[in-house]
Amino acid sequence: MTAEVDVLICAYNEAANVARTLESLRAQTVSPKSFRVIVVDNASTDETRRVVEENAHGLELKYVYEKQQGKNWACNAGYEHAQAAYVAHLDADARADSRWIENILRVIEEQQPYMFGGPLYPYYITAKPAWYLDRYSTDYRGDTARYLPGHNLNGSNMIWRRSMVEQLGGFDTSVGLKGRGLIRGDETSLMVKAKQTVPDFAPFYDPSIIVSHLIRPEIMSLWYWTRRAFVQGRHDHKVWNRDTAERSRVFWLAEFFRTAMPVGAKGAKAFVLRDKSIYRHWKSYCFEALLPDVHKLGLVWELIERPYLPETRLPDVD
Repeated sequence: MTAEVDVLICAYNEAANVARTLESLRAQTVSPKSFRVIVVDNASTDETRRVVEENAHGLELKYVYEKQQGKNWACNAGYEHAQAAYVAHLDADARADSRWIENILRVIEEQQPYMFGGPLYPYYITAKPAWYLDRYSTDYRGDTARYLPGHNLNGSNMIWRRSMVEQLGGFDTSVGLKGRGLIRGDETSLMVKAKQTVPDFAPFYDPSIIVSHLIRPEIMSLWYWTRRAFVQGRHDHKVWNRDTAERSRVFWLAEFFRTAMPVGAKGAKAFVLRDKSIYRHWKSYCFEALLPDVHKLGLVWELIERPYLPETRLPDVD
């Protein structure tokens, strides 16, 4: 009997975390026969395989090894082994709510969406610095279940109709996360392609499909987020398939310095002029006020280095 949904976990050096993920799946309110787990080991160099095998009890679990480094390579490998009509994505350091599968199956029965998901909340296993607020790692779209035309959902808690992924040609292996790198956009590129090629595509959001994801110590650093915003800006041309007029290198150099000026001004404001009733910590202000500009700096810098890339406005961030 084919399970009603396959759960895809892509793991790179997750020996310290993946046991918690599998434990959360064993704690589901539905029968373990109603879902199947596929763990794709993306060329890990630690004991990920051993930990997965030691924690496979009580689950119908298939281990797959993908030697080509890259999150989207691992996703495609997982889909090659998928059998259910829907595939639910769960990070290897995440914890699914006990009713996660139950609510996924309900949405499939009621809506049969192309793609859907729910909120993402943080959890911690180390001390959290005072400036780092939970909302920085929370993706919550409200308490109403609904379709969200034109929006993207978080790739750490998304469920795809398998036939739709196959129709779109799978996940783009030229973009996204590799190892523990800074670049994201793995699943976003597929959502963008779906919106461009499938006229009635719209993700469905249900607030009861809940996942908590681990906030690692290195992530709770302003320097980490500054570097990530810049690198992601450079990378986003591939993800968003930009397509408008060409500009000269001189134009983009001028745009870079024009964008850099408010970054410097806001940086100075963080220490002296910020509203301390709102931002008790200067790092909180920098996180919220500076990172969008740093992301744009990365985008413009990419255009300086490759001046014949097309120009476009930044998309709204969901």
